[in-house]
Amino acid sequence: MFDEMALVVGKDMATGGFSKGVGDIGVEALDDSPPLVDADVDDISKKKQVDPSHVASNETRSHRKRSHATMIEDAVYQDLSLQLGKVAFAIEKISENQLNFGSLYEEVMKMDGFEENMLASAFDHLNGDEKRARPFMLKNDKLYRQWLQNFFDNYLSQF
Repeated sequence: MFDEMALVVGKDMATGGFSKGVGDIGVEALDDSPPLVDADVDDISKKKQVDPSHVASNETRSHRKRSHATMIEDAVYQDLSLQLGKVAFAIEKISENQLNFGSLYEEVMKMDGFEENMLASAFDHLNGDEKRARPFMLKNDKLYRQWLQNFFDNYLSQF
């Protein structure tokens, strides 16, 4: 699962070294006095004389840059979306393949005719061997009983 997550977030490990809390941010006292401005506004306007045709061409270039940047952002989001889709699919597959041990316990323990400690031993055996537990869960009550009887015959013959 680490490999699937690495597709999205990379292989960097979070250390928390760059996190800040509310108390970590220093708040400086606000000064109500107006800011000091050294330059004269008239001098600035005289220095900067701009040709109107030049301004129009700059705006056009600026617009192209923004649309290109937007296209790049869209491509990044599309790639991220595809990677998240892969992660979601991997998580879905993992969750489909998970065995519900609670229902396994219920199915084993509901069988009549066997002692509780024997049924608990059978559950422990199935719990430790998922390859045997999956087919067990697919069987009906008659096949449960047959599997348990075979297990106990083999289990008891070992002692």
